[in-house]
Parts: sequence; C-alpha cells; structure tokens
Amino acid sequence: MSDDFEDARVFLELCYFTVSLITDTMSPVQYFKSDFVVLMQPIIEKFVSQFPSPNERQILSNASYRRLVSTYVSKIRPLIDALKQSGLWVLQGTAPQSADTTDLINSVLNSETYDVEQLLILRSVRTNQLIYTPELTLYFNACLLCCQSPIVIVRLYAYSLLRSAPVIVDLRHLSIVLQHAVAIWQKGVVSFEFCAALFLLLTRFSEQRPSAQDENEYEKILQLIVDLHNSSNFETLMCFDPTLRWMFSCFPPELINRVSDTALPSLKENHSGDFIIICHCLALGIGDSSKFGEAVQAALSNVACWAHPIQKEARSSLATLPLSAPESVTPEVVDIIASVLNQPPQTSEPSLYIFAQFLCSYFLGTAAPLHLPLLKSLLNIMAASEGKKNLPIDIQNIVVAICSNPVRFLQVLKETSDNRQLLFSLLKQADSWEKSLVAALISPQTFCLTSDSQAKAAVKLIKEKALTVEEKDNFEFYNRLEINLPLLVTLYPIELRKLVEHLTVAADEDLYYIIIEIFCIVTLQGRTVNECKDMQQFLPTPAYKCEYSELTEIINTALAKEEKNSYETLSTHIDNSLSQFLTIGSASNTALSLLFEHVVWAEGDEVLVIFKRLKLKPALWFASAVASLFAALVSNPNVSLIKLFDERAKNSAEQLVWIGYVIFKRLLPFLRKAIVNEEFSSLPKLLFYPLIEFEVTSDEISLMQKLNSQYQSVLKDLFGVMVHK
Repeated sequence: MSDDFEDARVFLELCYFTVSLITDTMSPVQYFKSDFVVLMQPIIEKFVSQFPSPNERQILSNASYRRLVSTYVSKIRPLIDALKQSGLWVLQGTAPQSADTTDLINSVLNSETYDVEQLLILRSVRTNQLIYTPELTLYFNACLLCCQSPIVIVRLYAYSLLRSAPVIVDLRHLSIVLQHAVAIWQKGVVSFEFCAALFLLLTRFSEQRPSAQDENEYEKILQLIVDLHNSSNFETLMCFDPTLRWMFSCFPPELINRVSDTALPSLKENHSGDFIIICHCLALGIGDSSKFGEAVQAALSNVACWAHPIQKEARSSLATLPLSAPESVTPEVVDIIASVLNQPPQTSEPSLYIFAQFLCSYFLGTAAPLHLPLLKSLLNIMAASEGKKNLPIDIQNIVVAICSNPVRFLQVLKETSDNRQLLFSLLKQADSWEKSLVAALISPQTFCLTSDSQAKAAVKLIKEKALTVEEKDNFEFYNRLEINLPLLVTLYPIELRKLVEHLTVAADEDLYYIIIEIFCIVTLQGRTVNECKDMQQFLPTPAYKCEYSELTEIINTALAKEEKNSYETLSTHIDNSLSQFLTIGSASNTALSLLFEHVVWAEGDEVLVIFKRLKLKPALWFASAVASLFAALVSNPNVSLIKLFDERAKNSAEQLVWIGYVIFKRLLPFLRKAIVNEEFSSLPKLLFYPLIEFEVTSDEISLMQKLNSQYQSVLKDLFGVMVHK
C-alpha cells in the first residue's frame, strides 16, 4: 500500500502551482485560495509566506505562514531551476500579434516529437483570445499530445498549460477534444499526466447541463467515454477520484447498467477500478447481486497490487454493502474472504485492510451466523501481527462486531478454547459494551451485569446537579436519567434512601418527580416494603395538586395495606430452589437474565428493536423485573401471575424468562407510541410500572412453548461459559 500515487499527485500540483507563479504580478493569496491548497495546504502555507505584500500583511502575519520548512521549499526550487534552464520560465502569450494562432498550434499537432520546443510554441499562444473559438480545441489537443512526451518536465508543463487554459464551454468543442483524448487512450499505455488532464476534462463535462440543442452532442460524448473502464489505464485515472463522482453524476441509468454489466469481465482482467464500480452499482440497486461473490474472488486474486487510493475506496464502499445491498452479501462471500486470510501476509494483510469495515458492518448490522474459520483466522493473524500499527485495530473491530451479538458470542465461547485470553483482551479494549454477556464475562467481579458502584455514582450525580432545559428536552437525558437511574436503583434499592432524603433539599421540580417516581417503582416492586415505609416520612405533602401527587398517592396506598403485598404473595408460589435466580448479583440471576437477552437477540423481532432504540440492555431490565416477580408490571398479579406461576414456573427458572418475554411483548404498542411521539417522560412508567391488565392468551402459551423448546438448553450453556471464563 505505497503512497506513490499521492506523492506523484502532490508533485503534479506543485508543478502546476510553480508554473502559475510565472506572471507579471505575483499574488500569493490568489494562489493560496485555489484548489491547490486543498491538496497541499502545508506546503502552500509555507511557500506563500515568502511572497508578502503590503495589502496581504494581515493574512501573511499568521503564525502558520511564518513557519518555513526548508524541506518543503526545496521541493519547488528544483522545479524553478529546471524550468529556467529549459527556457520555459516565460509568460503566456508572447507570440507577435501578427502570428497566426492556428498555424502555431498545428505545428505542434503535426510534430513527430514533443519536447521543450513544442511547449514554447504553446506557451507563446495568447490563450485569452481563444475563448469560444475552435482554436481552443486545437490547443487542448496539442497539450494532450505533449502530456504523452517521454520527457517528465514536458508532461508536467503540458498539464499545467491545459489546466491554465480557458474552460471549454461549447459541448461541440469539448466533444472534439474528448474524441482526441479517447483515441490516445485506446492506443495503449498513457502517462500519469495524461490521466490527470483527462480527469480534468471529464470532471468539467460532468458539471455541464446540456440545453435542448446540445443533447445530441452530450449523448455523443457519453457514448465516447462509457467504456473507458475497459482499459488498464483506468486504475490510474480512477486514482484522481476513486468515488467516480464524474461518472455517476452524468451517466443515465442505461449507461450505468452497461458499465455494471461489463465491469466483472474487466475486473477478471485485473482492472481493479471495476471492483469499485460493482460495489457502487450494487449499493444503488444496479447489477446482479448474485455475482458479487465472483467479483470478490476476482478482486482478492490481485488486491495486493492495487493502488492505495483504490484500496482505500474499496474499503469505504464495501462498508455500506451489508446494509444497502444485503442480498449481495451471502455466507459464500464470507467464506471466500476467510479463505484468503489463511494465505501469506503479502496477500492476507491487504485483503483484511479492504474487507475489514465490510465484515464489521456485516456482523454489526445483521443477525449473521458465526463464521468460525474467519474468527480463528483473525485471532491467528492477531497473534502473529505484534508491532504492526493498523492490523490489530481492524482485527479488534471485526472481533468486537462478531461478539456484539450475544447469540454469536455464546457460540464463540462454546466452540473456541484456543486463544481465549487473546479474545478477551481484544474485547476489554473496546470503548464500551452494550451486550450483557460480554460485560458479565470481562468484568472484574465474578458474575456481574452491573454493580452497586454504578448505582452509587448515578445517585451521587443526580444529587449534585439541577436539570438544564437542554437536558429536559433531550432523549439522551431521558435514556441516561429516567431509564438508567430507575433501573440501577431497582437493582440496588438500598440506594433509594439517598435519593429520598434529597427530597428535602432538591430545588428542581423535575428532580422531585424523578425521585418520587423511582420511589413509586421500588414500592410497587415490593422487595423492600419495610424500608419504603421508613422513608415514607420524606415524601412531600403539598397542599395543592401537582405533577407527582398521583405518584405519592400510589405510594401511600401501597404502603398502607396491612396484608401481604403482591411480591410477597407471588413468592409463595415459587419453589425455594429458585430463590438464587431472584437474587441480584448471583450467578443464577445473571445467567437467567442473560438467557432473556439471548432470546431477545435470537428472535430478532420488534422486542429487540425497542430495546436498541431505548439503549437498554435486555438482561438488566429482566433482572429488575424478575427480582420482583413482575409484580409492578401488571395490575392484577395476584390473579394472572399466580395462576401462571402455579402452572408453569413453580419449579422452572426458564419459564420465568418466557413469562417476562410475553409481558414485554404486551408493552410494545405503548413503548412504540411513546418513542414515535417523543413522549420520553412516560418511558419509566411503561418500562417499570405500566400496571397493564394481563391474562395470558392461548397464542402466548404457544409462544412460551416454542421458546421453551428452542432455548431451554441455553441456560446450561450460559452457566458453562460463566464457570469456565
């Protein structure tokens, strides 16, 4: 992956810039504002600072202009010396007024050699008098011929002359020039400078919008350039714009289809640019997606020889395909990529560079199955790539993407024993983990979905701040505070007292509501009823009705009952052998919660979509819900849940997962509506105490039976990987 092309392009632009300086009045800021600065800003900043003028003093006094580095300046000095020694340091348009412009240019066109003598003739032409004239086409044709000279300085200077010439605006004239250029293109190998000149012409053409009278000429040009990609020269041309913006902005659909149809045969002849065309076309829904595997096979056969800009664009364009054209990405394609990764580094490393983001998108954005040979190849490369800069990052990202799906990750742990420590070290380096199975296994604690320290930190944060208007209007705020905070406190209700005691000093009404709502959730869950009664004295009792009046009424009503609460009643219908499954932080509770998350991801329906949209870990929600035996979720737990527990869950921990899944599916319409309408303040109620009417239906019984047959064995697998982590 050399940077030879980038170096050549910088030198080309440097030469163009140097030729541009050959004027009567030198204005460095004028050149600084040109397109050249985009490519070579560091060089230009330092070079332009050598040409200060009084009216530009303010700009040039900037520190960036004062930084002169001799190594950069030395790049231009040899060019200036070479131009002066060749006699080319002359102004444009020095020919006598009596000279015939057509004769001058024809003398170059008819020449058998293209050297400094021909350049001096072209330099003498008064190009400012050629605007809108046919002679301008002759001038461009002569410059194109000189771009094919065997002498480097002649090619560079000829490109600079063509780029400095007036723009051809007449499509008839541009058609003549492009005919001449395509004729040279088809004869054989063309120079780097010729490709630069042709790219300039193609870009200018793509920016034109033809009038009705120019449509025939426009179509004629399109037919001229449509098959440019069927040439070994195309890779060099494409390096100037690997995205092919000029092609996709001016080609109509029928020509794009034609290019797409001929791209694969051309790719098989080692024309690397055609792979980019195939990727772009598939992303647009053009071309035969079933042949993508064939294209990948052809690309991987010589990917190490591709120019770096082509490799870079291939990497970028491939990244979107798993989502924009999922039908093209089949397991067979991944098989082909995985097979190449077992080859020597000179082949496997460029292949990995190009397909890294593609594989990340594939495993992150889809429910693709685990590809074990691919994972093993990646870990083997990682083990052997110590000291290499980019490779480990790409491998880590792919491994993280594979393990981002809990279903895949469980399979990874079941089927891989080698490189387990390397795998875990890669996962620990990831910035954050949303998937509970990974978090539980790589956490410092033995078994941990979260920790009381996170609850303590969240409570401390809310006690130390007042809410801003921006936070109250921001979904991220509600996700962080009105979902995560209640979740953490319900998992560790001992932290509730710190919040409730804060009610006496909280100045923000929104904080009052949030704290009282959390108090309400913990009260309805019923696990700490005595502690809640002790904290009841801290509840505000305003003489007027306010936003949290209904919440305080719910709390007072629940705590006023002398009989057993719903949780205590439900507990008598669960066998004592299941008590560990209801204890937050225990291995059994962690495994059961992970089973719920596994089911959510494996089913992949709207339940998963809602959890993702809420940025809520399914395992954490279930841990909170099952610890209270779902008492706060339904309005009639002593009727509907008791019957369900007695029939199905009395001695079966897995049945609690199926019940939790069915209840959450009941919440989907309400959660969907709240998200769509951005009613974020209603999310805590819908997630933690919706108090819905619940009576299990025959369809839900069938669903529970299906889940039991499919996932009952997963709990044992989860215990297995947790014990041997």
